[in-house]
Order: sequence, then structure tokens, then C-alpha cells
Amino acid sequence: MDQKPSDPPVPTARNLTDSLVLFTTAVMVLLLARYTGWLDNFLNWASTRPGREVEKLIIVALVTAVGFVIFALRRWQDANHLRHSALVESHYWQQMTELPRQWRGISSPDKLMNTAVDVLATQANWQGILILTPDPNRHLLLIRAASPDLASLVGESYPFETPIMGTAFTTSQPQLIQHLADFPEHLHGRGPQFATCLALPLQPTDSTEIAGVLLVHSTTSDSFDRATRHLLQDLAQNLAQEWQQAHLTNIARQRLVSLNALHQIAAHLNRDKSLKENAADVLNIAMLALGFRGGRLALAAPHTHQLRTVVEQGLDLLANTPLPHELCNYVFAEGQAVAIADVNDIQTANLKALTTAYPETFARLDQIGVRSYVAVPLRLGQGEVLGTLSLFELLPHELTLHEQELLHNIADQLTTAVSKSQLAERVAHEQTRLWTLMESNHDGVILVNLAGEVEFVNETAMDLLGLPVHTAVWQGQAVTAVLDDLHQRLPEFADIMAAELARIETGNEPPTEGEFSTDKRHLHWFNHPVMSEQTTLGRLLVLRDVTQERLLEQLRDDLIHTAIHDLRNPIAAISGCLNMLTAETEAKERDELLKIMRRGTHGLQELVNTILDISQLENGQLTLNLLPVNFSHLVGDVLNVQQSLARYYDVSLHNLVPKDLPEVIADPPLIKRVLQNLVDNALKFTPAG
Repeated sequence: MDQKPSDPPVPTARNLTDSLVLFTTAVMVLLLARYTGWLDNFLNWASTRPGREVEKLIIVALVTAVGFVIFALRRWQDANHLRHSALVESHYWQQMTELPRQWRGISSPDKLMNTAVDVLATQANWQGILILTPDPNRHLLLIRAASPDLASLVGESYPFETPIMGTAFTTSQPQLIQHLADFPEHLHGRGPQFATCLALPLQPTDSTEIAGVLLVHSTTSDSFDRATRHLLQDLAQNLAQEWQQAHLTNIARQRLVSLNALHQIAAHLNRDKSLKENAADVLNIAMLALGFRGGRLALAAPHTHQLRTVVEQGLDLLANTPLPHELCNYVFAEGQAVAIADVNDIQTANLKALTTAYPETFARLDQIGVRSYVAVPLRLGQGEVLGTLSLFELLPHELTLHEQELLHNIADQLTTAVSKSQLAERVAHEQTRLWTLMESNHDGVILVNLAGEVEFVNETAMDLLGLPVHTAVWQGQAVTAVLDDLHQRLPEFADIMAAELARIETGNEPPTEGEFSTDKRHLHWFNHPVMSEQTTLGRLLVLRDVTQERLLEQLRDDLIHTAIHDLRNPIAAISGCLNMLTAETEAKERDELLKIMRRGTHGLQELVNTILDISQLENGQLTLNLLPVNFSHLVGDVLNVQQSLARYYDVSLHNLVPKDLPEVIADPPLIKRVLQNLVDNALKFTPAG
């Protein structure tokens, strides 16, 4: 591995170039000694010495001179090398101190990347700088920031298999390309032509996850020496560390924003507002939290299941032009979310399929100025879709994974609110309908809940009980609070209500019934537990006025008793006549007896018909046969039938009705029965003689 600039220099063997330089330097020293006379002086002195000794002295002198020169040059070279190393190390630490200071503490990942690129390009004078990060689904590398010479490439995407940047990202290893011409597809062939490229993975310390890739280009082939590579690598690691901190800060901020948004939504939904008002509040909060300036909430109509807009925001940005409905209808029908980061740059396959299916819709969005659009279904659990929530923006806007999660959470909260509101509307409608039915019921209705409170009482119940108070006095009151007044006015009914309260408290729930009387009415009551599936909700007490039924029953009993009593007379007459016929009688007497028997038989038939008519009258099936009748003749017929009974009671019957009275319209048989009953009763209670 290459040494960092801060490492001390390590001595190495002289190469050929160093040897030639040293030899040339030694020759130059000898020539200098020759021309300065120093060499001649030395030779003259040496000539006075013996031959072999002179040679030795010359060699020693030359070696000493050359060694001295070599030593001096070596010291000078080492000093230069140390000075150069110190300069490189000083430059390294200066760069490592000054450059990261420019982007340190930036909490926004996007701002951090743009600041880092700007600092590296303007202050460090590097070229072709790019920072790429993976997309939210980690399928592509996206160019997030670029130096001015590559600014047009921001937003482009590259697969992980792309050479250089893809290799650096997937292997976590730096990639130095000395001959960039060997990669003609680099950057899709767009941008300036560089000679070399260095790709560095942005990997924070003690982390296995790669945050992205830093690309630096150069127009020369020798720009990325060892010191430069180490400097850029350390800067990339520092940038990755700062990016990780900014990313965590951004996540914390987003979660705080999400929690705040969800809290605000929950607070708004808990207020006593209409569904439209709550929907407008939620839409505004969603737009603010997710960075959109417009949106729409559409709900399905109850019966047609067609989407209808409940609230819209931001149409003023579109000159009040309505949004197309096709994408909302698609989301509603399919139950799937749609997220379009840029209408003019469709990347994913499913969105490309949508553009094929709805080309006019996408053209319409682009025409009215909408660049980004998201829509989510308001799905109730895994079942019914209640509507759609859609947001739009005039600029490209891609949701992060966290923002997508927040949008779905908002949709879930809104779905719950819509479901509760619709359920409350249905319950209120059904309750109003039920209350109306019970209020208009001819029977008295009293509903007592499990808390022992009067949940409902209608006016009929108060009228039947003869209580002069309004229903509002009882509703919401505890049963115990009205018992004192009931004990004074209706002690028998007060006992019934007390028994109902005891049934609720003890859980004794079988239905019961009974009757009681007031000053004016005879009332039948029955109760029944009110159930919802297996849960008891209270007790229902129903009061029915049976006064007329009881009067009719009494009249029927009296009539039957009278009829049975009246059957005795014709039966006795017929029986007596039969006994007399068995004896020898004259023809005239026999004829008279037969007449009496016929009248008795006719009386029996009349009684039977009367009983049948009463039954028809009770069932509402009696029909009248109205005819003109001479009332005097009608009275005469009745008196003739009752003559035998009159003789039995020793009473005389006389028809004093004038025969010249005008005829009247009546049902003759029914009138006869009425008159017979009157005459019959008169005979019974008239003294003899």
C-alpha cells in the first residue's frame, strides 16, 4: 500500500539516473580543480614524492574529493526530499483542515453534497467532480451534485453494473482509471473529455454500508499521484462521515416532522368538525409535511361508487384549471399508489405502462404545469377503497422512503376518519329514522340503557300515562330520579319501572308483560332486552292502550251471556210445543203450536246470526245491507216474535209507532236484532201485569 504524505521518507537505492548525475558532478569538480590551479599545485608537490607513493596520493585525493562531493550532494538531496515531504504533508493537513471545515455541520444531505462539490472545485481546483448516491430502492446510482463543468448531468442515473462508479460502489474499493479513453460510454459520452478518473466510495468509518461514490476527473494523465490519491480518499471518508451524520439528522428531522404532522392530523380529526373541514385540514398538513403545493381528496359516492371531489387545494397555481381524474380513478380502481417524480422523465416500467395507457393524461399534466404527482388509495384495511388522496407540485419532486411511509400513514389516518365519519352518518341516519318511527308509534315506548338511564321516551308514552311533563324531562334522567313522581301519580307503573331497573342491575333479562290501569285507560305493557349480537344494550318497555279492546271483550262476554240466557226461551217454547203435539190436539191448536215453533226456530237463528255479526264486527268484516224500511212494520215484526215471551212474563206488548211514518234507510236484520235485545231486556225487568 502507498504511504500517506505524513509518513517519514524511507531511503532507497540509487538508480541509474542518480549515478550519472553523481559521476558528472565528480568530473566537473576535477575540471574545476584543474582550472583553478589547485590540481597543478597538488601535482607539483606530488612530483617531489616517489612514483608509487604519488599514485597513491593522487588516488586518495581523488577519492576523497569525489566522496566529499557525493556526501554533500546526498545531504542536499535528502534535505530537499525532507523539505518536499514537509511541504506535501503541510499541504495535506492544510487541505484536510480547511476543506472539510467548509461542509462540516451541514444537516441537509443535499446541501452537504453540493457544498462539498463546490469546495473541491473552487478551493482545491479539481475538475469534473460528481457525487452519486443510490436511489431509494437501491437499484440505480443517481448524480446528486456536480461541479459546474458537469452540472448538466445532475439527475442522471446509472445501473450498479456501470464500470468505474458502479464498481467502486459495489466493491467498496477506489478505482483509478489512467486512460479514460478506454471507457467511451463513461457518463453516457456527455460532458468534457477527461484523461483520467478517480472513483472513491463514500464509506463512513465503522460502517459496511456505502453512502455513494465521489468521482474526480482530470485532463492530464499524471494528476492523481500517491499524495493526491490519499488526500482525496481521506476527504471522501470525511465527507461520508459528515453525510452519515447529516443523513441521521435528516431522518430524525423527518421523523419529527412526521410525528408532528400525524399528531396535528389526529388533533384535527378529534375536533367536532364536518368531514369536509377535517379533510381540508389533513390535506394542508400533508402538503406542508411532504413539500407539495397542491392536492385533492376524492371519496366514493355511497350508492354509485363514483369518485367525487371533497376538497381541493392549490388550483390557483394552475390558473384554476382542474386536475385530470384518470389517475385518481386508476388508483381507486386498482387500489395501488402512483408516484411520479417528474412527468417529463418517466423511469420505472409501471409508470411507462401508465403513460402508454393514459397518454393524454400525462400530456394534460405537463400542459397545465404539473411536474410531480402522487396519489394513494384510502383503503380500509385490506378491503374496500373509500377514495384517493393525491398531491401535486410544479417542480420535480421525488419522495424518499420515509416520505412515502409518512404519506401512507396520513392516508391511513384519513381513511379511519372517513370511515368513522361515514359510519357516524349512517348511525345518525338510522338513529333518526328509528327515533322518528318510535316517536310516531301509536304505542308508548320507553328505552332504558344499562346505566339505568332513560335513553328515549316518546310523547305517546307520556300521554298514555297521563303525565303532564315533556319527554325532555325524562330523557337522560336516571330511572331512580323519576320513580318518586311516579309513585305519587302511578304507583303500579312505578313498581313496574323499579322492577325493570332491578332486571338491568341483576342481569335478569327474560321478556315480561302485564297490565295496569290508570284513571282513564287500561294499559298493557311488555318489555324486551335490546341486543346487539350477543351484547345487551338496555331494556325496551312498550305501553299499549287496550281500553277499547277490554270494553269490547266485556261487551262480547255480556252479549254471549245474554244470548245463552235468551236461548232458553225459544228452546223451552219449542220443547213445550213438541210435548203438546205428542198429545191429541185439534188442528187449530196444532197450527198455532207450529207457528210458535217456527218463531222459536227463527229466534235461534237470529241469536246465532247476532253472535256471528259480533265476530265480524270485531274483525272489521261486517257489511251493511241498507234498504228502505217501514219502521212501524219492523217494530210489529219484533213484537210478534216476542209475544210468547211476553205472555210468559205476563206482560202486554203494543205497537204504538204510527204506520204512516216515512220509510227510513237501514239494515233490517241488524235493526231487528237491536230492537229484540231492547224488548228482551224490557220484558226481563218489567213487572208482571
